[in-house]
Amino acid sequence: MILRPLVVTALGTVLLGALFAYFPAANQVVHVGVWPIGAALVLWCSGHVLTWRNDYFIVTDKRVILTTGLIGKRVNMMPLTKVTDMSYRRTLSGRLLGHGMFVMESAGQDQPLKEVAFVPRPDAVYLKMCDQLFGPTGG
Repeated sequence: MILRPLVVTALGTVLLGALFAYFPAANQVVHVGVWPIGAALVLWCSGHVLTWRNDYFIVTDKRVILTTGLIGKRVNMMPLTKVTDMSYRRTLSGRLLGHGMFVMESAGQDQPLKEVAFVPRPDAVYLKMCDQLFGPTGG
């Protein structure tokens, strides 16, 4: 979730550093213009990191809750008894970085928690959720 902003910020910083080094100090447009662009990149990346740190996926014995957002908080909740089918997917990048996407089906029309992306340690979370839905596996 934060890999793209981190890579864009790192590449942008390298590009801005190259511009700063390439143009002579007499070129004030480049030397003064590099700093606000660099600061904007860092602020943009920081916003993504802070948003990522404030997103939560919570599973209790009664409900599934997803909270997202940094400034405007959004909380979606679904009773665990309404979950009729559940699966998860892991892409190659998800396997390398340790995350997956949960896909949940429910009996109702409105499904705010149909897909939950970037769930860390999806294998363990999936097993815990199955224990909550179907009882302990005994293994």
